[in-house]
Amino acid sequence: MPRSGILEIIPPTEYAPTHTFPGNGVYVVTLTSWNGCDTVSVSYPISISLPPTAVFTVADTMQSCNTAQVVFSNTSLGADTYQWTFPQGNPAFSTAAQPQVTYLSSGNYNAQLIAANSGGSDTTSTSFYVKILAFPVANFTSIDLPASTAVQFGFTGSGALFYTWNFGDGSAISNEESPIHVFPAGGVYQVRLLIQNECGASILEQVITVVNENVAVTPISHAHNIVLYPNPSVDGFWLTNVTLPIAVNVMDMNGRIMRQLTVFKDLTTYIDATGLAAGTYFVQAIFADGQGILRWVKTE
Repeated sequence: MPRSGILEIIPPTEYAPTHTFPGNGVYVVTLTSWNGCDTVSVSYPISISLPPTAVFTVADTMQSCNTAQVVFSNTSLGADTYQWTFPQGNPAFSTAAQPQVTYLSSGNYNAQLIAANSGGSDTTSTSFYVKILAFPVANFTSIDLPASTAVQFGFTGSGALFYTWNFGDGSAISNEESPIHVFPAGGVYQVRLLIQNECGASILEQVITVVNENVAVTPISHAHNIVLYPNPSVDGFWLTNVTLPIAVNVMDMNGRIMRQLTVFKDLTTYIDATGLAAGTYFVQAIFADGQGILRWVKTE
């Protein structure tokens, strides 16, 4: 006699299905089969290992001051390991996922990536340009122009995009590269040059002496009458003052200081001119309330 009961009807499933897994890895697949008498399940690990796709990005052009730190963005798919090559970079090789590389000079460079896993490898490469910017260096020369208090300044530094000249005489600043400036009178001035570029700024200050050749080369103040002897002479000369000076400068005909003394013990001081070329020089004695200027001739 048949047993009574309830019969559950389960919709049929695929006999041999196809499935797309989300990516590489080990997946446990379970098959369940049944009939009216029993249900049986079996599980089996499936290892998926497909070759990776190597992908990375870097800017086409980069510029930086002194050195360049280049960042590579790795967006490779399915990779377990990475082998980078950076010719002329530091480091030249890397196994990091997201490396940073230092470059010391401007130029075109190449980078290569090999992305790998147990299923194989993929290689990609690209080129890019690095521009290294230098820090600015301030430097200048000055030349007295004849028969005036005008001075020609010449920029001899490097890396400047902007110039700011302060001539130390209360006049307006200049933004020229190599300006000509007319000082209000002969004397000593502190000239300041500030230059700038993308990397920063540099400053140079120089004390220059402006000589007006239209003014007689005699002491400005009788109270500071100066005498030098012998004149002409070979190796040097003696300078005698009524009072102690602040400084004594020996200048060539362009106003460049060739010798300078700032310490005095007596009213008579010997000025050593050994090593100076033969020719005519200005000797300037600077006091708190004036100056005296004389010509001195150096012979062979």
